[in-house]
Amino acid sequence: MNPVATQSPAQALKVVEDAAGYQRGALQAVPTLQYYFDPKDMRWRLAYTVENVPSRKSNNRRAPALFDYVVDAHTGALIATLPHPQGLDFKQTESTGQRRHSSPALSRARDTGCSEAAHDELGKERQVQCKLKEGRFILVDAPRGAGCSPSGQAPQMG
Repeated sequence: MNPVATQSPAQALKVVEDAAGYQRGALQAVPTLQYYFDPKDMRWRLAYTVENVPSRKSNNRRAPALFDYVVDAHTGALIATLPHPQGLDFKQTESTGQRRHSSPALSRARDTGCSEAAHDELGKERQVQCKLKEGRFILVDAPRGAGCSPSGQAPQMG
């Protein structure tokens, strides 16, 4: 594989703009040149990646809001459109008091004092707390009282 790109970052960005529903020049992003393993062709490619691109094409409110795009650095072809998982960075807060939850099992979990306000994929702001129960950290959507473990699966509450 030739390690020198024949397409420019600007050309790759145009491909991503088209794929994500942007007008030319509207997407403010910087493509990164890297090697990408293409699982469809089972080979490595030199590619530009553009990460965390908000989609403007989907009207489905449940669809992922952010995508990573992979563009072949030699042909300019779009190789992959990958949904980008969103995460949270927790900050320590002053309040460590218990909050009322809809689940009795969650109310028995110890509040660690960390919480973060963040927008979900539908644009709704959520207050997420980190609790400790039986030696496991649980992420809790505070207003709804729903929790999930860092593995993304529902925690063992019983």
